[in-house]
This record gives sequence, structure tokens and C-alpha cells, in this order.
Amino acid sequence: MYGAIDTEVLPSPTGVVTTTEYKVYRRRWLYLICICLANMSNSILWINFASIANLAKSYFDVSYSSINWLSLIFMIVCSIFTLPSTWAIDKFGIRFGILTGVSLNLIGGCFRVISTWGFVSVKGRYPIVFIGQFICAFAQTFTLFIPAKFSFIWFPHNQRTLATSLCFAANFFGVFIGTVLPPIIVPHETKIPLLLYLSLIPAVLAAILSLTVRSSEPPTPSSLASRDVKVPYKLVFKKLLKSKSYVILFLTVGIGLSNNNTLSTLLQQIMCPFGYGDIAVGLCIGCFIMFGLIGCITMGIVADKTQKLEEITKILYSIGVISLICIGLFIINEVKSYWLYIVFAIAGFTNAPVLPLSFDLSIETTHPVPEATVSGIFMIASQLGSIIAIIILPNFTSAPSAHQMEIQQCEIQDVKTNDIRDYSVPVYILAVFAVILVVCFISFFHCEYRRQKNDEVEHDPLAMSVTLHTDLGDIKIELCCDQCPKACENFLALCGSNYYDNCLFHRNVKGYMIQTGDPSGTGKGGQSIWGEYFPDEIDPHLKHSQRGIVSMASRGADTNGSQFFITYGKQANLDGKYTVFGKVIDGFETLDELEKIPVNEKNYRPETDVRIQRVTIHANPLAD
Repeated sequence: MYGAIDTEVLPSPTGVVTTTEYKVYRRRWLYLICICLANMSNSILWINFASIANLAKSYFDVSYSSINWLSLIFMIVCSIFTLPSTWAIDKFGIRFGILTGVSLNLIGGCFRVISTWGFVSVKGRYPIVFIGQFICAFAQTFTLFIPAKFSFIWFPHNQRTLATSLCFAANFFGVFIGTVLPPIIVPHETKIPLLLYLSLIPAVLAAILSLTVRSSEPPTPSSLASRDVKVPYKLVFKKLLKSKSYVILFLTVGIGLSNNNTLSTLLQQIMCPFGYGDIAVGLCIGCFIMFGLIGCITMGIVADKTQKLEEITKILYSIGVISLICIGLFIINEVKSYWLYIVFAIAGFTNAPVLPLSFDLSIETTHPVPEATVSGIFMIASQLGSIIAIIILPNFTSAPSAHQMEIQQCEIQDVKTNDIRDYSVPVYILAVFAVILVVCFISFFHCEYRRQKNDEVEHDPLAMSVTLHTDLGDIKIELCCDQCPKACENFLALCGSNYYDNCLFHRNVKGYMIQTGDPSGTGKGGQSIWGEYFPDEIDPHLKHSQRGIVSMASRGADTNGSQFFITYGKQANLDGKYTVFGKVIDGFETLDELEKIPVNEKNYRPETDVRIQRVTIHANPLAD
């Protein structure tokens, strides 16, 4: 269908000449539009009651708290269903995630519309619209976590952050539409049905466009890192908990981003006691979202050009927190609306890009853990923070003063004093909390850029490679078949005959190397495929120059059998003595775990048995 015109040839990211070139496919932009539209639609359905909370309260004949739950349900559902949804995306692919997300989104939107039909009683409206919100919330657990994985698989390394940022820009644009238009479309509660019908249109368009998505992955990989072996799902949580950078990111930025959701949900209730009407509230959020959209695109481009994700995120997060504090102070002190529009614009430009940038940071620090799962777990922090804030903060509110009752814009008529609350104290609480988090993030977070490093590994994409599936994870090894044909032929044949299955790692010297390949597990056994030793193949260009070099183990010159070792670092003293026949190209985190295994200090034998479970051969140029 797409043909040759669909592809774009990419150079090697390091400029190294290889036997193949990576390609990206132009259809990726069409798929990106579909994902953007799905996220925009879902955001509209999430937020479009927030800026008209007073009118929605009257139409559905419920309390402010019940209206808050129409937004809050998104955060609760996201917290509960994110893990199974992201597992499904990683398991069944991006196409499955897109189709499921847009379908649920459309069904939820239809339920919202049904709640306004004539046969539904006033008391029956809210339960039906709540069911619709619940279904849309479930859809979000698919649409929201596809962008980071999609950009990684379909886009080259220098376009990933932009692609992710565009998806989140669409998300923010949806929030903009869902916040600014309702006060204009709904001057009175009788216009709420019109709002729900109009909100359904993007959901219908997203569902139609999703039919163009033909596959989850491109025919050929877009980069080196996209070929990497993924960490098994059962090890995901262990890997994430052991990543100090990810844990810090989760606790500081992940939870900190809950301020955005909290403000979006409660802003009308926060501002109206201080004399700001629905139009002012809508314009404030509109400024935040529009400039947030601009910020997402701009910072996505800057991040792709500079590859300085950590530095950019720290700067934006800091300015964003300062601007959010200013917003709270300005509202409480009843400054003119135009000053609020300015500070909301600054807050949007700096805060909004932090979300896509932090998604990319979370993937960088945990690669090759499955992308959808990483971003999903990260987002849970934000959702849980929002849930706690929206439920708890109203308990710290106070009754409005006489002055506030005179200027309040919370109720157009039939004012109910008990429904109007002064949010000054909750605003101060959010400000202090935000400052603590941003200081911790700047002080303690450091990104390891694992994904970028794997993209920069210089290796031939068509070269022979094997994966050792160990008890602690996978290690992918590229073999030097041209330089060491004898050693590689022996190694491949042993792998292919299951010779290494269940072999112990029998010697482990921290900072030096780990050795295996002896079926007896003693370190004294093993033989080559020829039944005798074979000679060394010393190539002056192949040295023990880095972590992950794979060499034949031997008792001396020309005594190679089946045993081999993997270095933990540069070992120049081994050069010229042992045959280097490969190097690790993925699975360094597994190598890290192997190095941590406790050993008997006398003979360096691991105290816990760790084995090669099996070996997968990915390509064999020496086969007949």
C-alpha cells in the first residue's frame, strides 16, 4: 500500500559505516495524527465540566463534589487500570492500544450524550454521564501511554522527543478546547446538551482515523535502540525500584505534576470567591493550555536538537513552580485579570513540556524496560497525587468572608453559602509542597541516558548476534565472525546444540569479569565442537577496551574450548592473551546484576546459582 515512497533512509547515528541503513516510514506522521486526535478528544471529554462547574451542578442537580468526581474518576481509573492497560500495549502492540482507546472513548462520549436525552429524568442524568466518564477514563489508560512507545519505535532518535511532545501538545489543546469553549457555548445550563454533542465530534473523527493504522511496528527498525531486547515483564518492577534515577523522578516530578490536574479541576471553585467569573477562569486555563501547547512543541524541538533532557526539564520545572506560586498569590490578592492571563501563560509554557520531557527521561533512565509500562507507572504518581489533593484540600478551606460574598461569582442566583469556600490555605499548601519537590528534583536527580547510549553503540545491524537468557535477565552479544571465524563457529554451534543451556556462571570477579560455558559447573570442563582445543585468533583491533567484551577462556595459548568470559570494564592486561570474539550490545543492566552477586572470596564462585537458561541465535552468517 505504502510502497517505496513511504520510506526515508537514515544515516547511522554515529556516522559509522554499517552494512545496512535504518529507515523510517512516512506513514508514521499519519499514525501520529491519529494518536494526537485520540488524546485531544479524551482531554475534551475529561475536563469540559470544570470551567462551568456551577452550571453543571445545577443541570445534573448534584453538589460541587459530584461535579469534581466527573474529573476525579479519570485519575482513579488511571491509577487502577494503568498497569494492565500498559501491559496490554506492550504485549499486543500499539495498534491494539490505539483501536481499544478510540473505541472506548467513542462509547463513553455516546453515554454522555444519552444522559441529556428527553426520556432521562433529572435525577437519572448524573449516573449516566458518570458511566460515560468512567468509560472515557478507561480509554485514557490506553491513549495516554502510547505516545512515548510509539515515538521510540517509529521515529529516529532525533525526532522522538518532538513526536512525544506533539502528542502531549494535542492533549493540552484538548484541555484548552474543553475549558475555554464551555463557558462560551453554555451561558445557561440548558445548553449543556449542545456541549456534549459537540464534544463527541473529535471522538468520532479519532475512531475513523484509527482505521488507517495497519501495524504496530514499522517493517524495519527506526534505530539501534529500538532493536534492543526488552526486560521481561516479571522483572519490570524490580528493575524500576533499583533505578535510583527513576524513583527520584517518580517521587518529585511525577507527584509534582499532580498540581496541574488539581488546578484544572478546582480552579473555578478557587477563583470564583475572589470575584473571577467563568469567562475569566476559562481564559486563564486557555492561556495556560495554549502557551503550554507552544511550549511542548518548542521544547520538544530544543530537546531533540540539544539532547539535554535533564537540564531543560530542571529549568522548566523550576520556573513552572515559581509561576504556579504566583498564580495562587495573584488570585488571593484579587489582582486584575490580565495579570493572571500573563502568569498563566508563563506557567503553561514552562509546566506543560515537563510532562513529555519527563516521560522521555523515565524511558532514558530505565531502558530497555517496556516503554508503555514505564510511562504508565510514572503517570500513576501524578494521578494519585491529584486524587489525594482534590479529596483532601477542600477540608482545609474556610467559609468566605463578607467581602468575598459580595464579589463572589460562584453562583449566578440562589447563592448557597455552604457551597462557596475560601481556598487560600490549600493554595499555600500546594505552593510549599511544590517547592520541596522541585528542590529535591534539582538536587538529587541524574539521568543516565541508557537509550541514547544504546543508539550510539557502534555495531553492524546485520552482524550475527545471540541473546543469553539468564536467571537475571537477557544479554545480547554481537559476534566478530569476520575477525574470529573459528571461535565464532565454535560458539554458534555450541549455542545451536543447546550446549550452554543451564550452564552456571561459575566464576565472578567484581570489576574484572564473569565466566561461564562449562556444563559441569566446575570451571575445569567443557570442550569445543571438534573435541579438542582450537588455536587463538588474536586480532590487534579487538581489545578488552570496555565493559561487555566477550572472550574465550583458556588455560594458556591455543587452549580454547567452550568456556568464555565477559568483562566488567577495561582490561588491557588481557589483550593479546585471550581471543576477543564479541561484545555486549544490549543487557548491560543484566551485567550490572551479575556483578552484584555475592561470591566466595577464596575462589570467586557465586554463593547463589545463576545460570544461562537458554540461548537465542538471531542470525548465523556461517550457516550453510
